[in-house]
Amino acid sequence: LGEDIVYLKGDLGPVATAIPWRTFCALNLTPVLALAGAVGWKRRSDRLRGDVAYARRSRAARAARKQLAAATNCNDVQHALQNYLGDRLNIPASGITASVADERLLPGKVREVFEACDAARFAGAAMDLAALKQTVEQVIDELERADL
Repeated sequence: LGEDIVYLKGDLGPVATAIPWRTFCALNLTPVLALAGAVGWKRRSDRLRGDVAYARRSRAARAARKQLAAATNCNDVQHALQNYLGDRLNIPASGITASVADERLLPGKVREVFEACDAARFAGAAMDLAALKQTVEQVIDELERADL
């Protein structure tokens, strides 16, 4: 009697206590979290490939800041702002002027930047390029927060 039946073990032994409980749970959750991250990344990449407006909108601020950092004159600053607004609003960048900014109900600073750049280009007005870049940065930040 008792030799043919293997009873339940009360003590799990040294192997079970070698790995702490939190480490065990973390190791088991890692593949699940990796799978969830991969699915999220795949969905985002599919959306970027399929939705042109979303892709333009998502890269607008980063591209505009890069153009703005490389800007050496008012014309470059105006092009950076036009390209940002074109990507953000999903319209052609070349057609964006101060009147388009008014039609789209954009902040007043956008019109001021366009007018200052036009005055510098066509009337030869003196322009502080650093201040103009700072204003465009503020416009980009404000429009990113507004989430048009």
